[in-house]
Amino acid sequence: MTDQLSPAPIQSAHTNALHDNWNKGIMHFYAGNLPSAQTDFRNAARPNPQFQAPEAFLRLPAFKELGNSGTPTSGSRATPAGRSITLFGYHIPNSQLMWLVIGGVVLLMILLLLLSLALVRRLAQRRQELAPYEEEQRAVDQKAAMDAARIAQQEKVERRPAQQVPARQQQAAPATNNPGTPRLLPMSDLRCPNCSQPVLPNDNFCSNCQAVLSPTESGLHRRATLPPSAPPPVPMPSPPPVASSPPAPGLVPAASIYDQPTREMSPSQFRNGQAELERTLPFTSEEVKTAPAFPVAPIEQFTGRNMSLAVGTRTNPGIKRQHKPNEDSLFAAQGERIHNSNTEQFGLFVVADGMGGHANGQDASRLAIQTIVDRLLPKLSASEQFTDDGLTELLVDGVKEANLAVHQRNMEDRADMGTTMTATLIVGATAYIANVGDSRTYLYRRPEGLKKITNDHSVVASLVEAGIIKPEDIYTHTKRNQIYRSLGEKPSIDVDSFIVLLKPGDELLLCSDGLWEMVRDPAIEQILGSVPDPLQSGNALIKAALEGGGDDNVSVIVVYINETSQRTGMTGIQLLARPDAPQYPPM
Repeated sequence: MTDQLSPAPIQSAHTNALHDNWNKGIMHFYAGNLPSAQTDFRNAARPNPQFQAPEAFLRLPAFKELGNSGTPTSGSRATPAGRSITLFGYHIPNSQLMWLVIGGVVLLMILLLLLSLALVRRLAQRRQELAPYEEEQRAVDQKAAMDAARIAQQEKVERRPAQQVPARQQQAAPATNNPGTPRLLPMSDLRCPNCSQPVLPNDNFCSNCQAVLSPTESGLHRRATLPPSAPPPVPMPSPPPVASSPPAPGLVPAASIYDQPTREMSPSQFRNGQAELERTLPFTSEEVKTAPAFPVAPIEQFTGRNMSLAVGTRTNPGIKRQHKPNEDSLFAAQGERIHNSNTEQFGLFVVADGMGGHANGQDASRLAIQTIVDRLLPKLSASEQFTDDGLTELLVDGVKEANLAVHQRNMEDRADMGTTMTATLIVGATAYIANVGDSRTYLYRRPEGLKKITNDHSVVASLVEAGIIKPEDIYTHTKRNQIYRSLGEKPSIDVDSFIVLLKPGDELLLCSDGLWEMVRDPAIEQILGSVPDPLQSGNALIKAALEGGGDDNVSVIVVYINETSQRTGMTGIQLLARPDAPQYPPM
């Protein structure tokens, strides 16, 4: 009875060793008690070998340092998991992390210091490299100031009338019979006693009747002296006033050359560019009608080897810029001048390629051409005597004055316009050429072929000269449109000059980059060698440039050189093309 009423014994609660040891191991691990955690993970792995989580924890670097004994190995100390971080798979204690950060900051400061030193060294080297250019720039600025002052003084002297001699200076001049000290007199008081034409104080002979002149004993007048064997001159009446005789057709005074209409010359006017040599041509009926009314001894104006010029000019805005202002401008004029009592053919030809956007490029090229024309034509038409160096200097000074005019316009209008320029002055059988920028002047001569006379002042041309790129790369290089020398950028500029001795049959071509960038030199040579007329050559060159893409404005001047001995009996200038009268070829 007692056994039945007694309660059953209390059985022990069910336990799970794997679960308990796993929980303890996790608690000990995150508490930083790695030896206890290692023991707990090992006990959790024994009941069920398929449970791999404890083994994964035991493979951690922290447990490997403890070894199998469960105590830290010699020379190492267990690091609590909560006092370290893992970076790229490496367990880094917090104490070491601080030193790593400090080391990284120091390394960064060293790198910055080295970079600063390298930058300072590079700047010092750059200053050394730029020192010669700065010195050259200072010299150029000084030269510009001197050139500007010289040009201004020369223009002031040229504008000063020869008649404006102070009266007191004339009165103060002592009377003397010494021929070496002539009196200063107005030019109108000095006339040839043979034909009564005005003569200059320094003339040795009359430019009208060719009579030799010498000072009188008083030095106030001039008299004619003839060779002893020559008969005495026959006095001739004074010529009628200039206003009563109209100028010859097609010939205009130099003072108004820029305001005259254009007149194109064809080789047919020169008998296809060829005249019979060593033969004097008779006067035509028109020349007889326009001859002076007073009798004058005939003067033979024959040099035996004079050049006649046949000229063709063409310009086109191109395809891609046909709706924008044409920034190219060109000028062409030719005439005759007296040289050593003979007539001499001369011609002035200019091509300018403006830049600056909108209408600034057009204004720059037109202003540059107008300036050089106003500078050169009065001197050429005045029949002044020049040497080769004098003509070269005259042309170069004209280009420099054009540069100064464009630069001053930039300063006044706060603009940034500029222009290239290639100019050719032909006097007799010699061509004087000046160039700034990448507009070119070519010479075509049989059988040698085409030759580029000028040098391009462009980035690609300098790269070709340095051997960095090939010559054919100038047409495709990314910097092919960049030039380092142009008119208007600085008050003074260096101008390249060339002298070419011409032969009958030579052809000169002046062009902007719109031609040679679209048409390669062999194609230009083929056109100049196959087309017999300069106007047709100009048309063919423009057409080839447009067929090549027409990316830019294109302008050409073609000049055919022919030998002639014919005389005209008169001097003057024929205006063939000017900037405000563009001509477009039929397409």
